[in-house]
Amino acid sequence: MKKYQTTTRLMAIAITATSLVAFSQPSYAKRFGKNAPFIIDDLPAGAVKSKLLAISTANKDKALKWLHTISFNDDDLKYLKVDNDGGIFYSDTFSLPKGTTAPVATSAVLAPQPISAVDAFKLHSKPSASNIIYLDFDGHVITGTAWNSGGTNSYNAKPYDTDGTAASFSSTELSAIQQIWHRVAEDYAPFNVDVTTELPASFGPTVGRILITNSIDGNGVAMPSSTAGGVAYVGVWGGTNYANTYSPALVYYNNLASAAYYISEAASHEMGHNLSLSHDGTATVGYYSGHGTGFVSWAPIMGVGYYQNVTEWSKGEYTGANNTEDDISLITTRLATRTDDHSNVMAGATPLLMDASGVITVTNPENDPLNTSASNKGVIEKRDDSDYFTFSANAGPLQITINPAWDAFKRADKRGANLDIQATLYDQTGTQVVQVDPIDDTNALISTTITSAGTYYLAITGVGNTASPYGDYGSLGQYFISGSVTPSTANPDTTKPTPDPMTWITSPNAGGSSNSISMASTVATDDSGNPVQYLFACVSGGAGCVSSSWQASNQYTATGLAPNTTYNYQVKAKDASGNETTYSDIAAATTAIATDTTPPTPNPMTWSIKPAAVSSSSISMTAKLATDTSGSAVQYMFVCVTGGQGCVNSSWQASTQYTATGLATATAYSFQVKAKDAAGNETTLSASASATTKNAIPVTPANLSGNRVTTTKASLAWDKVSNATSYEIWRCTLVGTICNYGTKRWASVTTNAYSGTVPTGTVRFKIKAANSLGKSGFSNEIGL
Repeated sequence: MKKYQTTTRLMAIAITATSLVAFSQPSYAKRFGKNAPFIIDDLPAGAVKSKLLAISTANKDKALKWLHTISFNDDDLKYLKVDNDGGIFYSDTFSLPKGTTAPVATSAVLAPQPISAVDAFKLHSKPSASNIIYLDFDGHVITGTAWNSGGTNSYNAKPYDTDGTAASFSSTELSAIQQIWHRVAEDYAPFNVDVTTELPASFGPTVGRILITNSIDGNGVAMPSSTAGGVAYVGVWGGTNYANTYSPALVYYNNLASAAYYISEAASHEMGHNLSLSHDGTATVGYYSGHGTGFVSWAPIMGVGYYQNVTEWSKGEYTGANNTEDDISLITTRLATRTDDHSNVMAGATPLLMDASGVITVTNPENDPLNTSASNKGVIEKRDDSDYFTFSANAGPLQITINPAWDAFKRADKRGANLDIQATLYDQTGTQVVQVDPIDDTNALISTTITSAGTYYLAITGVGNTASPYGDYGSLGQYFISGSVTPSTANPDTTKPTPDPMTWITSPNAGGSSNSISMASTVATDDSGNPVQYLFACVSGGAGCVSSSWQASNQYTATGLAPNTTYNYQVKAKDASGNETTYSDIAAATTAIATDTTPPTPNPMTWSIKPAAVSSSSISMTAKLATDTSGSAVQYMFVCVTGGQGCVNSSWQASTQYTATGLATATAYSFQVKAKDAAGNETTLSASASATTKNAIPVTPANLSGNRVTTTKASLAWDKVSNATSYEIWRCTLVGTICNYGTKRWASVTTNAYSGTVPTGTVRFKIKAANSLGKSGFSNEIGL
């Protein structure tokens, strides 16, 4: 079912130097920010400069500090935006040409295999990774985030819906979701991150969210930058307030012809902004749309990759590039590189899995979206990575095909894969038999005849292309191996590993953890002597119930699980010939109840509405709505830092709003606020914010007293009135029983004391306090 999820504040090659020169001629656009300090006056006229001049000093300082953490050029200023609170985001308004529709299937396209609604929302590219990129297709309520700083308190973002039926997903929509996931997973395949369609158990600094939605929300309200293809805050990944304030990144499918290819390119691009990447353009265009023809046409992901077959992370190695920042290096500092899955040398080569007749088969994300079979595939994680495989073959024909990620969704154009493959076949002495790297395609087909039986090695690496051209810098990603060899005359292996069925050596157990379960199978052996692999299957459970990939280790830890939840697991093993054991018995484990040690977010706390005077004796303020990962209620304390009368702290309270009362008139007070969750975890205090109580007509002075210093001189004193700027002293001389003050004051002073000449006899006095708003009543009267 399509549904709306409601949460609060869940608002980036080895080639010759000669060929490199042919296409690496950067255009030196004026740069700003990181390693290029600037002040506002240095910026050209435009929306960014105007906004910086318009917002408050505090938010201006925040925005300038933020802009100095990223690198951008003058053309980026067309797309960079500053929000009302000083946040920085990109509004990617590069649009498709008028009349663009979804790519039309050709004879080269294979129809996707049907995928169930359950499977479509359990897709994972690397289930064990601590970093997560969540592709959200089922709608979301955005409230309390930076997206709401423009004045819209809540966006009811719609689900992904291309058929007008919002209540459920059609088979066409599910297939598109599968393809979008696979394409985004391909862009992030070199990194230690799980691209998933399953809602994570929790959100935090290392969990990104890409919301694929309509540009108009469910209430008819235009979403932020609703004419864009996508919008995202820049450089926010890893921050304590990432998930709650600067997420999700937004991709508007209806502005992208509702096409899986365009949507996936935009999704990877917007997450690139979250990871601090800026745009790849030229001196004349903000988004470089690429070059080359055919299957080796190329474009940078942080430009516009809608129209080319090869899309890669870039460091500006194309003609006229205006941005030479190292995309891969920047992403790696946040996500780290994926662990190498296959050896870089022959000695550690992975056996190719084939049947007794020498046929090599492989599954891909189109026909095996849950990756239940991990054989005969891999990932090139770095430009210097080479993956080695080994196999035995008899003399005779050999044909092996290695396809990049587009193997899953074959197209005549707009493939969207990153890896350009070079494949090399070696014999058992290490002598090269053949090397293949077609100039007009990115896959590799080895078709040859082996003249002698023996052990052979297949090496796979990423390369560039001199025809397009592009280098090997971004030639990274997934590959899939298939084909056939003349089988070895040795007796084929049809025996399963032992034990069969598999057994546990350490049953699944949480070990006190609230989000992980560890387990270990018995170490299996195979009569062939070849390595054995293991698959740990999650039979049932809550969030994070996914099976492992086939792996060499007999130990496995499932992560990202829900607290206080029972999970059931089985394990099986297989040998290099693909012979699988029967699953083990099911074993259960229950995660612990979560122990909350995480303060609410934002941390430090921030203001939604800074302190402001309501009256001469009260000041009101509102804290930013805080949320807690436990889902528990949050309380707030408002701390009076400096001030006069009534400067006291509030009690802990549930409301984000607070009014300090009983304050002194026309007096400056400063406040901070903090929050705590039900477990007592407190945030750091917010920045201090000040306000001055309003002025008022002074109160009547009290305790007037005095004495005669001499017979002709009197001294007076009275209590000071805090907001009085002057005092009027009135006197009269008693004549009989009558003392006429008249209409004129005797003296005016600015202090609460006075000495002056007086006549002899009885003289009476009274005073008034005054300021610009008026005068008080008379004080008590005294006679001297």
